[in-house]
Amino acid sequence: MNQNKESEFSSSMNRSSWIGLDPSKFLIYEPYINRSYFCGSYSSAALIDYLMTWMYNKHLDFNQLLNGFKYTNDRSFLYKGTIVWDIVKGLRNVLGEDSPYRVRWTLHPRPVIQKVLNQKELPLIIGTIGLLSHYGNHWLLAYAYQAEDEQKYQVLCYDNHGKSRAIVNGDEILLAIWLEKIETPKEREFIHDKTV
Repeated sequence: MNQNKESEFSSSMNRSSWIGLDPSKFLIYEPYINRSYFCGSYSSAALIDYLMTWMYNKHLDFNQLLNGFKYTNDRSFLYKGTIVWDIVKGLRNVLGEDSPYRVRWTLHPRPVIQKVLNQKELPLIIGTIGLLSHYGNHWLLAYAYQAEDEQKYQVLCYDNHGKSRAIVNGDEILLAIWLEKIETPKEREFIHDKTV
């Protein structure tokens, strides 16, 4: 592990207080820097790559994933940037109908962030918005959190502006998008019939 990255992480917070996934697993995404308005595509590509690595121990070609998400998330609409339904649609397209996961999202992110990251399996995508965040409108891949109390918490993220250990305050987060495991074939059939 890069000594500077380790000291940056350690000095910002006590490592043992973070709950979630190992930060070193997200260093691989740090070289992928968004220099435009494709932050939702970068976060989606990193989520799917992490899923494939977790399930099959195989990294995908990140640039191919990114190009696919840029097409489905960002270039198929008249506006620039990525809105929640763009990411949901893109993830559903990539995962396909037979996926053991369904894509979920919420405007009430804290309980979901804690539930997903307590499982220590997959990261999730978080969205910050306008005046609430120093990021403005931005999508990041969250992989650990730290709760200071019932009101305050922070999330550790891959930020596609060149950081694999960005810290985002909970009050800056408006949205969360995550993959939820579908437990049974019957439930999978029901969910498939009900999804748009």
